[in-house]
Amino acid sequence: MKKRLLLCGIMAFAMASASGAAAPKTVQAQSQNIKNDIFWHDVDGDPIYSQGGGIFKFKNPDTGKDTYYWYGVKYKEAEAFYKNPAKSYSATTFEAVTCYTSDDLTNWKFEGNVLTESEVSGVEQTNGNPATWLGRMGVAYMEESGTYVMAIQHEFADPGDVIDNAGGDTSKDGVTKQVLLLRSDSPAGQFKWDRRVNMASYTGGTSNTGDQTVFTDEDTGKDYLLYSYGRGRNRIFLSEIRENADGKIEIGEPYKVFQGDGREGNCMFKYNGKYYICASDLYGWNASHAYYMVLDSLEPDYLEQKGTESKMQVMPGCSDDFCHVSQTGFFYTVQGGAQDTVLFCGDRWSDFANNGLGYNQWCPLSFDGDVPYFNSLSSWDLDMAAGQWRAAEDNNYIKNGSFDADRVSAASLAGWKNTVEKGSSPIKNSGNVVTGKYGLALTDTVDFVGSISQEVKTTPYVELPDGEYNMTAYVKGSGDFHVLQMYAKSGSMTFACDISDMEAEWRQVSLENVPVSGGAVEVGFLADGKEKAACYIDDITFVKADTTAERGAVSGTIHSDAVGKNASIHAVREDGTDVYTCQVPITEEEQSFSVNMLKPGTYLISASCDGYALQEEPQRVTVLPNDTTEGIQFTLAINTGDVSGKVTDESGGALSSVKVILKNNDSAFTQTTDGEGKYSFSAIEAGIYKLYFEKKGYADQGPVQVEVKKGETVFAADTVMEINAGTLTGTVTDINGDPAGKAKISLRGCNTKDDMTRYQLETEADGTFRLENVTGGVYQVIASADHAVSAVKQNVQVTKGAEETVDLVIPEQTEIVNGDFEQALSVGWVNEYTYSPYGCYITARAKEIYEGKGSLSYYRSSPYLGHTYQTLHDIPNGTYTVHVMVNAGVKDTDDFYMYAKDGTDQIIAKENIPTNNVYEMIGLEAEVTDNTLTIGFYGNMGADTWCRMDNIRVGCIAAEEPDQPVEKEELNNLLEEAGTLKPEDYTQSSYAALMQVKETAEGVAENPEAAQEDVMEAVKALNDAKDALVSVQVLQAAVEQKAELAPDGYTTESWKDFADALDHAQGVLDNPDASQKDVDEAYKDLILK
Repeated sequence: MKKRLLLCGIMAFAMASASGAAAPKTVQAQSQNIKNDIFWHDVDGDPIYSQGGGIFKFKNPDTGKDTYYWYGVKYKEAEAFYKNPAKSYSATTFEAVTCYTSDDLTNWKFEGNVLTESEVSGVEQTNGNPATWLGRMGVAYMEESGTYVMAIQHEFADPGDVIDNAGGDTSKDGVTKQVLLLRSDSPAGQFKWDRRVNMASYTGGTSNTGDQTVFTDEDTGKDYLLYSYGRGRNRIFLSEIRENADGKIEIGEPYKVFQGDGREGNCMFKYNGKYYICASDLYGWNASHAYYMVLDSLEPDYLEQKGTESKMQVMPGCSDDFCHVSQTGFFYTVQGGAQDTVLFCGDRWSDFANNGLGYNQWCPLSFDGDVPYFNSLSSWDLDMAAGQWRAAEDNNYIKNGSFDADRVSAASLAGWKNTVEKGSSPIKNSGNVVTGKYGLALTDTVDFVGSISQEVKTTPYVELPDGEYNMTAYVKGSGDFHVLQMYAKSGSMTFACDISDMEAEWRQVSLENVPVSGGAVEVGFLADGKEKAACYIDDITFVKADTTAERGAVSGTIHSDAVGKNASIHAVREDGTDVYTCQVPITEEEQSFSVNMLKPGTYLISASCDGYALQEEPQRVTVLPNDTTEGIQFTLAINTGDVSGKVTDESGGALSSVKVILKNNDSAFTQTTDGEGKYSFSAIEAGIYKLYFEKKGYADQGPVQVEVKKGETVFAADTVMEINAGTLTGTVTDINGDPAGKAKISLRGCNTKDDMTRYQLETEADGTFRLENVTGGVYQVIASADHAVSAVKQNVQVTKGAEETVDLVIPEQTEIVNGDFEQALSVGWVNEYTYSPYGCYITARAKEIYEGKGSLSYYRSSPYLGHTYQTLHDIPNGTYTVHVMVNAGVKDTDDFYMYAKDGTDQIIAKENIPTNNVYEMIGLEAEVTDNTLTIGFYGNMGADTWCRMDNIRVGCIAAEEPDQPVEKEELNNLLEEAGTLKPEDYTQSSYAALMQVKETAEGVAENPEAAQEDVMEAVKALNDAKDALVSVQVLQAAVEQKAELAPDGYTTESWKDFADALDHAQGVLDNPDASQKDVDEAYKDLILK
């Protein structure tokens, strides 16, 4: 989620019908009584809308009396959810900040809207842009000016990120997020825009606060802003809110009081002179634990000296129902004459999370020294004058009775204990509900037996008084149940009612007048159902009964040799509705018993004991008020035996850790062999059974039939298990072919999505590895060394008795954009499907991140599509490795995988995303032939499927360029040209040099094995030799022409000059080493004479 809201109020709610949806009903809040799990109303009967704020005590300007002022945001969706709480909303549309006043914290008067949309949205200060978020606010009184200051988170569009970047926040999301300060002359007056504060200099990076509240120290009169870092929320700061000498509102120096796991819902209170800073998990709108840390002072010297805490403590008492299905919102300390009581005002974001009724849950805290204790109560009474409180008569003592404390699909539910005797996963939460998001489901795809229970007992601060209680629940369902009961057990007595007569619509069932003694009772549900039978349960209550019931009793004797065991006496009302069970320790062969607390009526009375059979039919007895029916006689005879045996390998050696299953059509039992290969089953009901044997790396054995006889031990024949395993060998090298010693080899089973078969080892110094006894099947093999990228091989088949070799090469890293998801998802990635809330997003929750500040996360509470991808263009062709760290909860019905595609959008490699509750590396290998690679994650997923991905890496082993034919055309052309040249046209030396190069080049041209570089070298040499030729052709012609001249007609002097030039030219022609310059100068000198 993006911010924490706060919604508080006194609310009321009633069921429209047993089978219909919930609907609101207007009632007056009861003075001094605080009720949770309902919508609250003001003194005029109107619903209270107040989220994301807090309570502050100011003097009422009209009366001069100290008055409680409660501020909060009204979101349009809150009103819609109040009218129809079956539907939650994703938008958070600001309507107003409301103000309510009270003298007793229970009866609230609506004073009006103190801040409206017109003041903060679409105004000049927002450049006309509408506000996209307002929330998490509080009010402080400035004594110097007599004004009231509101601090609230405020966001609106800023496409260029100019506003926040100017203050030091470098994020690029097109939204400006800051803290808006407003002023008013009255606590219930209109607050007007003062200024926005860029918090980057306070947080060290983010212009916004992740969460924030305002705290007033009523002893000092100082006001504080408690706020967190805007991204990740793993840092919490404290600053004073004050006026400076010029009357300007200031947020004082930031003191970082915490840095550790991501936290939200940060708020604080003062108790017994100490300051408690509290926060919740990063669970979005959902319920959470409460965490706390303690400060001795808020003075600057103390805060500077103390430094930063790195860990918060879980508040005791909060875990059974995650703070009464809420999270930390704000606190208020009631200072009474007898004691101080701190009110935990928890946020239940039901309009956005659909996790129950009522927007705010108020519960009292208790203290053991400095340790706060959370008291989860649905109804409690507060004595304001004394500061004392107690659980109300109508308090529901069940924790998480609506099963909305768990924010995701789960089989282990907060506050409850599961016992599964048969089946795969018969106990879980589900979307079948009366109220909220989740209810309880007892169902399985196979036959199942199990129970879910909760121990309700006196806590250090809340007594469970002895007396009679009524237990109720809403149920619906279908299918065949042998047993389906709602029960309560106190002391040795169990009281139960049959609820198997279910319907397709919800109906309320009840177990009335349950006697509780000793301050403890176990409540729950028992189910023995056939495959696909289903019972859905929601809104369980356990409340003090208004009346007491008349009771009767039965007594008698049990005849049995089961001394030292416990027998049970069962009393079932003739119509099957009520079931009573009393546990009787057998201390002698004729054991007397008495079952009290039976309501008047006709019952069938029977007895049972593990391993023993009742020899009589159940006895029909009529129980009268205040009367005991005596003389009931039962006989219990042993009806069980034992089974023992041994498991060995093929050599006869004992085989330990073998899973041994003994079962028939009705029951199944499991044991594990010890170090000697032995196993045993005790107290098994007589009958025909079959044994099955399972061990990793070995072929399953069974069935082996055994007959269990009463009072005897049957010794099964030794079972021999054969190895069903092969050997995997290979070598790991780097890109240069050098061995990768001490590389980590990981094998992950890929036979099913939830295949948890894993092997790990390291390579030897020479890069080799050998792993024996690998269970047959398909694996993915990953080799990781001291490199940025690992090597991956998919679909490696290991076969029984065979040796498979797989060689891996660590590739070179190829850069991708935002592969660590430290930036917004839009940076580098395309996200095809968007939802609100959730879907595909970057999570900043510390416990969900593998490394760094963010991870890619998929989650939605309803079925959804997810597709995130990135395309790499103009990359070298070759073999590419893509791998990612994954942590996921995937169902068999989900189609969820990572893939590689080519430039035509065709999948060239894919790998299913597996289920694993811890991060592990998965990958794929793809051949790129068109210089394009798209990597991505696609999922067509059911409700509550989740996945987190981090540290995506891409590596490449470039393809070797194919051998090209050697091109010799240019060389041959040059040779042909050289062959046409005449030696008389060039100096002897330069022509001889060309001929020598020509001879070498002809050898290259004629050599079929010559490489292209040899050819190019010959071409260059020929061109160089050709360029070095000294041509004498023109000079030769000039000499021949000039030699025919006679001296007649010329002066003696000129003829002499001419004759000298002619002689010189001839000398140049005769010189085999003459240069081209010599030739050219001789020619010039000759023709000018």
